Amino acid sequence: MFGKIGDFQVSSVTGGSDALGAVAITVDSDGRKVTGRGVATDVVEASARAYLNAVNKLVRLRERGEVREKIEGV
Repeated sequence: MFGKIGDFQVSSVTGGSDALGAVAITVDSDGRKVTGRGVATDVVEASARAYLNAVNKLVRLRERGEVREKIEGV
């Protein structure tokens, strides 16, 4: 697991048999807190999309931090 899951919210975007479910998830890792969002007709898929969205944000934040450290260290 990449971080700790904080908040997890599921809501419907549309109605009917082909309804879309939206998931918002908060992931906390190394003192950084990000929110990921995902939408799909399957709430499990929407949850996975939201988690991956949050993890990708954390990876980008870490990469930016490493670049800043290298620039400041020069």
